[in-house]
Amino acid sequence: MGLDDYRLFRFLGAMEVAAVTPQLRFRPFRTGAGWSPTVEFDRILLAEHGQLLRRAKQALDHGRISEDQINLIFYHVLWTRVTALFPSQLHYRQERRSE
Repeated sequence: MGLDDYRLFRFLGAMEVAAVTPQLRFRPFRTGAGWSPTVEFDRILLAEHGQLLRRAKQALDHGRISEDQINLIFYHVLWTRVTALFPSQLHYRQERRSE
């Protein structure tokens, strides 16, 4: 789930949103109706995104990761990190899709 998906999630006031691949479902979701993302949350999200992007580029430049690997894990790592900063307001799950 990218930043555009997050912006839609926020604009709609959704409780959860899911990004789906053939095998996995990624779900950031709010823990309750009483919390909605704030300007501070947006600032932290963008800062984490920028920091992770720089680290991914460095790893790519040094041959420690491929572009395909970055594409597979970037937003999973981002949402894992961001939701860890807001544990009582936001959760994130990666789930196997059932056949």
